[in-house]
Amino acid sequence: MLRIARRTTTEIETAGFQQERDTGVLQRLYGSSTYSRERLQKEYSVWFHTAEASEDERVREGYATPEQCKHNMLDEIEEEIRRLKDRHKRNASHEREQNEIELLRRKCNRIRMKVHRNKDQGN
Repeated sequence: MLRIARRTTTEIETAGFQQERDTGVLQRLYGSSTYSRERLQKEYSVWFHTAEASEDERVREGYATPEQCKHNMLDEIEEEIRRLKDRHKRNASHEREQNEIELLRRKCNRIRMKVHRNKDQGN
């Protein structure tokens, strides 16, 4: 997933906005409707349409230039990459904790069984 996001960053950086390509990538990254995909698609739509505005409209409305729009979208993608990395770290940490809990549970079961065996042998 991170590799696809990074590749999209490179493609937007070098070739600019290409709506069909870029929205297809967002769909591949996030699959069915999710908050992140919707948020990034909304941001993409805003920056894409702002970049497409005429020069007159840009000046009149104070819109960002196409280059600024591109950089703003790249910043959004980088932020999403950071979020995905953080989530991955949290998930890995949670998985380690779950493994430790499982090991402790098994150890407790072995001790309990040993205690019961000793108790049975003592009777």
